[in-house]
Amino acid sequence: MDRNRLRRERRRREAQIRRHVALLGFAAAVIISLSVFLASGIRSNAAGTDTDTEYKYYTSVTIAYGENVYDVAERYYSADHYDSMKEYLREVADINGMPGTGSEDMEVRPGNSLIVPYYSDIYKD
Repeated sequence: MDRNRLRRERRRREAQIRRHVALLGFAAAVIISLSVFLASGIRSNAAGTDTDTEYKYYTSVTIAYGENVYDVAERYYSADHYDSMKEYLREVADINGMPGTGSEDMEVRPGNSLIVPYYSDIYKD
């Protein structure tokens, strides 16, 4: 009877040791996986900082003699930020409370001021 009890106790301890080893292996795998995941995330963020950040600003432009809205828009339009010149002109019209979506609809006179958006990679306070 003592032998049976000793065998059962020994099997129980061996099973307990196997469970502990399996749990330790699982914990190690989780730690390694998290380390690899975090390290790759840090590396990819560092690689992504090479892109230039551009900031949107607004400026006031005084219309000169012989100039129209399209002439001003050509100076500040950026194909990187607008799908078309028409989209940019629409924004200029909205900002200035002007009707129309094309430069021919937006009447300005010399001496008038327009607010126009533009983008710059320089941050200004």
